[in-house]
Amino acid sequence: MIRSNEDHRQRQKSDIDDVKQILSKTTATSFIFHTTVVDAAQMWKF
Repeated sequence: MIRSNEDHRQRQKSDIDDVKQILSKTTATSFIFHTTVVDAAQMWKF
């Protein structure tokens, strides 16, 4: 019983790590995308 509980906790931890990795990748991607869009918009203004 204790072991399965520990396994569950370990699995939750790795799931959280996966989510963090995905979020950081998504944040970086959206940041680059947003920066590119803003740069393009500013270029179009002039």
